[in-house]
Amino acid sequence: MILPNTLDVKLSNYEDFDSYASISDYFFPNTAKSQHTVIVLRPVIVKNGLNDLLLQIIKANEFLILKRQIRKLTKAEVAYLFRAEKIQERNSKLYYEMMMSGAAEIIVVSKISAVYDCNTLFNGANPTGRRRINYLNEGKAD
Repeated sequence: MILPNTLDVKLSNYEDFDSYASISDYFFPNTAKSQHTVIVLRPVIVKNGLNDLLLQIIKANEFLILKRQIRKLTKAEVAYLFRAEKIQERNSKLYYEMMMSGAAEIIVVSKISAVYDCNTLFNGANPTGRRRINYLNEGKAD
């Protein structure tokens, strides 16, 4: 499950059957449970149009788009994602406000090794991640 933050991508990997069947059932109860990955794009991604770019990247990497919805998440759905992402309680208000600030996009994709390929696509250089360098006025790295 991919949950893009404002500019970063938060990827929670659900590899056991119960986890991904549960999230698939929650958002798309009529969809079969085999070889599927559910991607939830946060409202800020939908607002700025990055969801269409991410969808093109997914299609270019041979994922089959099974179902796609753009809609506002309910409070119960946000609560489910809050628990699934294991967000700290002190950040709950900020998380709920962010997730309910507009329409999110929910996509069900299928592909052999979809979970692994999603990790590769959206996590890039993990476990080290991207490096950000801030330059001081003298042009030296911070």
